Amino acid sequence: MRHDRHAGHPWRAALAALGSLYVLVLPLPSSAAGPLTVGGGYDYYRGPGDQITHGPVAVAAVSLGPLANFSLTGMRYDDNHAGKGTAITGGVGLPILPAIQMRTFASRYVGADDYRAWRFKAGPQLGIPTGQSLGVFYSHYRDNSDGVSDGATAELATPLIAGLSGKLTAAYAKAEGLKSGQGSVGLSWTPVGHLELSGEVGLARSGAVATQPIPRPGGLHLPLIGGTPPPGSTTTEEVRLEKTVLVGMRVWLP
Repeated sequence: MRHDRHAGHPWRAALAALGSLYVLVLPLPSSAAGPLTVGGGYDYYRGPGDQITHGPVAVAAVSLGPLANFSLTGMRYDDNHAGKGTAITGGVGLPILPAIQMRTFASRYVGADDYRAWRFKAGPQLGIPTGQSLGVFYSHYRDNSDGVSDGATAELATPLIAGLSGKLTAAYAKAEGLKSGQGSVGLSWTPVGHLELSGEVGLARSGAVATQPIPRPGGLHLPLIGGTPPPGSTTTEEVRLEKTVLVGMRVWLP
């Protein structure tokens, strides 16, 4: 018999808000000038339903300049509702128009008690000449307990000063009849060398919406775990605001 922390499936995509720890993958630092970049670090997320998710993350990314970029991210997560598991995400970015890339991400989640899930995210990202980037994405999540979520996310990233960038995220999703929204603001800071620190705070309305970190201009967009509402969510339109906090650390090479 399952432990009650695995009962039902509403929490299962809520891991995505970890994420975009969504595995939180921070944007590649400006110091990463070569075509191959690797990184590792640790992410911590706290969100609706007192969900806490944390774990180590490893990233490998290859850039072919204006032609394409590819990424692979792995995370070993520990969630207080879902237990322990592994997430793997592959990403591809291809140019479709000048200054516009189509970014696509596919994620696979394997967790405790036979939990299996996948997530797809895709959409255009515009590079603005003044240094900002704006992306609009559709995402779909499904797990092996018939948990399904569809949503849309808008992400704006902007450089602030040397070594510091900001991001704004707004998202909307629908799962099992529950409509939910989320907004967040975050900062990424490179205090020394190849070390990058990130922090993000937000509000989720009527459940969690999976949101990913906003990449820096020219960086790779790498997402998290995501999907359906957390424990305590209902299929009514009850309005409930809950805080979200996401912090991460990365060391990038070269």
